[in-house]
Amino acid sequence: ALESQSFYRVGGADPVSVDVRVIAATRKDLQAEVKAGRFREDLFYHLSVVPIHIKPLREHAEDIPVLLSYYLQNAHEVEGLPARELTIGARNHLRKHTWPGNVRELKNLVQRLLILGSDEVIDELEIQQALGLLPNDPEMIERTPAMVSLNLDLPLREARDEFERRYLIAQLKNCDYSMTELARRTGMERTNLYRKLKSLGVQTGERSG
Repeated sequence: ALESQSFYRVGGADPVSVDVRVIAATRKDLQAEVKAGRFREDLFYHLSVVPIHIKPLREHAEDIPVLLSYYLQNAHEVEGLPARELTIGARNHLRKHTWPGNVRELKNLVQRLLILGSDEVIDELEIQQALGLLPNDPEMIERTPAMVSLNLDLPLREARDEFERRYLIAQLKNCDYSMTELARRTGMERTNLYRKLKSLGVQTGERSG
């Protein structure tokens, strides 16, 4: 079909001519796959007319700042997510990341940062948290909230509510359900904190102190 640019419909007797160009992509070394008998040699030569090798993102890290700026702006203007800026330290950390998921991983990371973040600035610590990295400094570990698995297909408001609910439940347990300590840790007034917990359906199990 590729060579003759025609095909037969299921159950048909006459060939149907088409004028198409095929673009195929793979992460595997097809020549090695052919030698190993896992890919048809004739199909390989049919497809391999103008091969283009695209380097993984980690091999052209100089493009990462441009991609970050694009996805941050696009997520804000097109998807309606909050506008946030990366600190120099955060950008440098992202340039050093190996990006096993390439550009798709970078795009998803930007969306996660905008959905879960609350400040206008994204610092290096937040980047480490978003990438699932655990810092070695005990003080930084204490400052770093636990990562949670969150469905990023949720609408923005629902995603925020779910994150806040899990965050406050975790903080409640960490401070032994002391509302005084919870208010101190979260930096919220107790009245606002009670209102937030009630709106999220979080049971305080409050004890004195």
